[in-house]
Amino acid sequence: MKHLSAGIILAGLCATAQLQAATLMAGFEFNEGPGSATTTSKDGQLVGTLGQVVDRNNDPLLTPNSPSQAGGDSALTLNGTGFLVAEDPDAILAIQTNAFTIEAWFNWDSVNETRTLSGFVGYGATYKLGFLNNKVVLTAFGIMDIDSGYYMPYDLAWHHVAASWEPGVGVNFYIDGVLMAQVPYTDAFRVPQHNYLTVGGENLGNAFRGSLDRLRIHKGVLTLEQLDSVAAAPKAPLPGTVVAYNFNEATLPCLSALTPTFPAGTSEDFMSKRTSPTFVTDTPSGASSDYALSFVSGNYILAPDNNSVIALDTTTPNFTLEAWVKFGALPQARSVLFGYNGPGGAMSFSITQDRRLFVTTYGVADSPSQAFIPDDGLWHHVAVVHNHGQNLQFFVDGVLGHTLNYTGGLIFTRTDTTLTIGAEPGLYNPYVGLLDRVRLTSGALTPDQLDYLAIPGVVPGAPSITTGTVQEIAWPTVPAGYKLQSSPTLDPATAVWTFVPNTPFTVGTNYTVYLPLTGEKMFYRLVKP
Repeated sequence: MKHLSAGIILAGLCATAQLQAATLMAGFEFNEGPGSATTTSKDGQLVGTLGQVVDRNNDPLLTPNSPSQAGGDSALTLNGTGFLVAEDPDAILAIQTNAFTIEAWFNWDSVNETRTLSGFVGYGATYKLGFLNNKVVLTAFGIMDIDSGYYMPYDLAWHHVAASWEPGVGVNFYIDGVLMAQVPYTDAFRVPQHNYLTVGGENLGNAFRGSLDRLRIHKGVLTLEQLDSVAAAPKAPLPGTVVAYNFNEATLPCLSALTPTFPAGTSEDFMSKRTSPTFVTDTPSGASSDYALSFVSGNYILAPDNNSVIALDTTTPNFTLEAWVKFGALPQARSVLFGYNGPGGAMSFSITQDRRLFVTTYGVADSPSQAFIPDDGLWHHVAVVHNHGQNLQFFVDGVLGHTLNYTGGLIFTRTDTTLTIGAEPGLYNPYVGLLDRVRLTSGALTPDQLDYLAIPGVVPGAPSITTGTVQEIAWPTVPAGYKLQSSPTLDPATAVWTFVPNTPFTVGTNYTVYLPLTGEKMFYRLVKP
């Protein structure tokens, strides 16, 4: 891991920085560390949840009402929102190129199902058994819904449903042990798009509303006699059975009766984990107690502002937005670091695909800058300062990169009171990369007040140059751990910073290297590996 220092010189130059904490409205350091599902602003007034907020009211339940009505036999009841998810790391359920059969028992919980789509089970966005407009369908995702043409009755009774697909021929649909339809289908099923099995839904969504039991997936085309279609007499799994959920556990997760057991946990837990950024020790400071967050596409943080902590001055809404960023690849079309679309002053701070800083004042303007973040795999500090009625100033690593005339101000009529980190409000334009020390200040900070020092409050010093028959370059030994880089230009769009290969030696309190003179100017900076 590498961390950029503040000092970049042609001859030694550096400034001291200290954030005025009294003006801080939101300051997330992300130092809670692994195991935490939340992150708290420095003043404790804003608490952000990492990823989707878990709602246990959506969890499926295990209930004694089952097709067999036998003691000890239970079923899974779903409310149409939550479902179960099992991971298939070895792609055992990727059986879409061969004949297969899916079957299940189900019971509506309503006499008026109005939703268009729901599923009993789906795998990898490749195949699914469920409903389309209340008709039983076997879905070949991305290709077509193979429609049985059969509408299930709303009679609040248990029913058995099965679909068997034979490649090159078609699908047999069985309802309550009777062959109800034979539908030609000679196309293939597509390659799985992921390795998740959705139980009580389809493709990580469209949950079923009602009860579900004895869910099975088999390799091969089963005959009518092989189906588990007698309510009071459950059949044992067959040699070709790959999944058999009986839902007889005392608590979730549910297990298949076979090996592997495919533990199926709640969609709430799955989606929370899937959307949560993860804590990492790669940070700007490199301190042992310091953490940052790693975001992949779809990760985000939501921090409700129920007490109006974010409340810029409506007359003179100066503000400063800051963050430390590190991305290994170029950002997406636009990657949002911070977004707030509420009554305290609507705005967001983001990075364009070509690494320029970008500000949106929602309802007023999009403001792309010409301040570039170097594409060098290092940590960089980015900031924007709004001077009301004058301009937006964009900083990279404490250096002013662009001043954009801006007199549009902010609007204060938006109603979304949740601060979003790592995505736009509404959860689009996600940020991908590492993120640390995200801050919103209610005033226009001066350059020396920005949080641009890798180690807060510690100025590493800048290398000094003495030119004679060779160049002597020296920098302080304290703070330790910094290395020297050089570039023939400071232009962010064309600068190429490379590590100086010479091993420094110690002279007094300095590290020193000697380099030959070159025919062109050269800039030097310190970075912290």
